[in-house]
Amino acid sequence: MWALSVPITGLREPFDAPLFYYPAMVVAGALAAWPAPRYWWLAVIAIFVGERVYGFLMLPETRAWLLFGVVVNVLIATWLPSAIGAAGVFVMRRSRPPAA
Repeated sequence: MWALSVPITGLREPFDAPLFYYPAMVVAGALAAWPAPRYWWLAVIAIFVGERVYGFLMLPETRAWLLFGVVVNVLIATWLPSAIGAAGVFVMRRSRPPAA
């Protein structure tokens, strides 16, 4: 999601993006959980870790802030939109009746 911040919002930091960026994070969580909705929580972890790795590799100025960024992101719940999308897929797929 961090890599898509510039093309979608024009801003380098997704956390500075306008509110319409957060629905994109919900969609990302849903897409990541779609193949295996039972393990929806892994999709959330993968998105969170992927953003941190992208920031570390592609944005050298963020390397010094990596640990701080992880702590702050956990505290202010920037992962929450992705979790909502992933959990929504889990609930939706679980509530469907089994195929006959």
